[in-house]
Amino acid sequence: MARDIVYFDLEPRHTANDVGGWGNKHQMGISIAVTYSTKLGEYLIYEEDETNELIVTFNKGRAYVYAGVPEELAIQLANAPSVGQMMNSEIKPNYPARKL
Repeated sequence: MARDIVYFDLEPRHTANDVGGWGNKHQMGISIAVTYSTKLGEYLIYEEDETNELIVTFNKGRAYVYAGVPEELAIQLANAPSVGQMMNSEIKPNYPARKL
């Protein structure tokens, strides 16, 4: 089975300078987020109004939508040293999910 590598890019609505420095990165907001799956060969694009749902594709290709995830938490997840640990401790136990 081919390994799936998912690339993730997040473009903030405001720069660090706009919000008074990196200490306030939770205020930067999301302009657009993009993922690319090497297994599927496709991009998924999420604009600001779609970001209350966090869409996660796991290594084995299963994709889930987590409802009600705050924008700040999605940004923290994108910057987390261990995405898996944060998913298991912060996202999965606190937000309902549905399989795509």
